[in-house]
Amino acid sequence: MMLDCFCHKPLHSRWTQEVLQFVACLLQPESVFTAFCGQVLECDDKSGTCCELVRDFLQKRGGSEEVEQMVRDKLRMIRGTEHLIAGLCHQSLEIRRLVLSEMKQFGVPSDPFVIVARLQKVAEDYEAEWYTRAAAFFWLVQIAQMDS
Repeated sequence: MMLDCFCHKPLHSRWTQEVLQFVACLLQPESVFTAFCGQVLECDDKSGTCCELVRDFLQKRGGSEEVEQMVRDKLRMIRGTEHLIAGLCHQSLEIRRLVLSEMKQFGVPSDPFVIVARLQKVAEDYEAEWYTRAAAFFWLVQIAQMDS
């Protein structure tokens, strides 16, 4: 497919994003769109950029449960529990908020209570930095209040 030429270009390029968005909106039937999104997700460099791009496709074109599941699966692969914990317990409040926002938007992990046990361990680790423990306590409460 023609997507191979785009995988080698910077996907942060506005031009590349617009061309891919245009193509995604034209693709019919749904199975072709799904395959296209799968190829875009394969180009991801573990930054999550392609997940955001496919999410934009879905917003413009309309939802597709299969593609949404593909995005969630890709993010689970990219963002392991340790990365989520590190982000939620980061010194920067902005980074902590961005991680929680990503968890909510993409449904990663599918069961947010999976990371609760890890956060409890961080909160109880008296050798950890004070802000790390404080963030762990804070996010334990926030995750408990998340909508499923």
